[in-house]
Amino acid sequence: MPAVQYDFPIENGSASEVTFKYLDTASNLVDISNYAVFLRWRTNTGEVYTFSNCEKTTDYSLTTNNGYILFKLPAKTTQNYLFTSAVYDLELQHPNEQYAGSGYTLERIVFGTITLVQKNVPVEVPLELCKLQIPNNVCEDLCCDNRILDPFSYSYSGERIDILDNSSGISTINIYDSGVIENIEISLNNLNHSSPEDLRIVLQPPNGNKILLAGHNKIINNRPDFNFTFSNKANQNTYLHNVTNFGYTNILDKTSIVKLNDEILESSLDGLIGTIPVGDWSLIIFDDDIPVSGHLESWNLILNMPTVAITPTPTQTPTQTPSATPPSTPSPSLTPSITATPSTTPGKACGTQVESGGFGTTVDHYYMPSNEGQVDFSYNAYTIPDSFRVQVEGGGQTFIDTGSISGAGTISFCKPSGITRISVTVIGVDDGTSWTYTIGCPNNPCS
Repeated sequence: MPAVQYDFPIENGSASEVTFKYLDTASNLVDISNYAVFLRWRTNTGEVYTFSNCEKTTDYSLTTNNGYILFKLPAKTTQNYLFTSAVYDLELQHPNEQYAGSGYTLERIVFGTITLVQKNVPVEVPLELCKLQIPNNVCEDLCCDNRILDPFSYSYSGERIDILDNSSGISTINIYDSGVIENIEISLNNLNHSSPEDLRIVLQPPNGNKILLAGHNKIINNRPDFNFTFSNKANQNTYLHNVTNFGYTNILDKTSIVKLNDEILESSLDGLIGTIPVGDWSLIIFDDDIPVSGHLESWNLILNMPTVAITPTPTQTPTQTPSATPPSTPSPSLTPSITATPSTTPGKACGTQVESGGFGTTVDHYYMPSNEGQVDFSYNAYTIPDSFRVQVEGGGQTFIDTGSISGAGTISFCKPSGITRISVTVIGVDDGTSWTYTIGCPNNPCS
């Protein structure tokens, strides 16, 4: 189907930012966190530029967050542009094949024209400005992201985690790729917390024991928007206490003195080598002291899988949405139709009440009649907050995502016809939590 047209300007020598939204037929954001994104330009002077969310660079940023695609250009990059206009294509590479042996599906979703706007008074961007603000003039270590993805690496993005005093936060990544893990890295992006020694950072894989990544570790080089990666690429003497911004660090074994209830904690990622990544991966951050709060802007799970096998997920075929707004609308919307892929995962009947699975991530699957109808989701998280997510099984359209919530309530959504499998994910962050929920069967017609 034809892609959506959207034209936008870039100002020469100024920071630029463009956001695209990818929506389904119900105007809900479609999760594209596991998709590769490519933005390609051809300028009027014959130059070709290629941008990708797979590349680590400081010259631009191209990222996905649920159904958003965010493209950023710093002033240091735009000041070097000499063209006056360019045509572009924005493409998604799906994590599944169109059919067996066809290769990953590449799909153009947006195209248009870019106009370069000149300043009235050109000013050269001072690239060394960061040195004036950072002690010891260590700009090379503090300003540049030198972390490089290996060939056959797949980077999965996790959402922001708010870090509150004497509390915990969690972010979960759902993976459907069934390759065999040959290496694993965990990147924490833009940590903002002035007392990292208050924190316990734990990785919860789909199976097996949790891994204690950090347990009340001091970070001498800590600063706002601090970035680091737990990796076997780290120098053997580099740990959190001396890692620099955008650096690699080893995991310091503190499992003998830092505990998580009565659970057995691992101190290495090596036990995940040779396993299959399918399932929910959670990063949990505990703040064990006062009075400092903060947040982690995002995180990445980086898996090296040379022989990855993609588990089919719901097919998304975009069609052009008739425009009811002026061409200057900043976020074009694409309307994919959702088709559920049959699953062999055991399921429950809709209308079944589910009792608490307690701490951690619990996923259940439900059979649904194929007709369209309103579905009521009733929950009770009691006093300790939990989060509930309801979506088409296999990582398709998300109907409900409550975030951290306590108490009881009912949320209704419209289930499209043809959807016969739905999954419910509950994330219990704190030990001692309890919850129940019931997902009903489609009844009243959607309004």
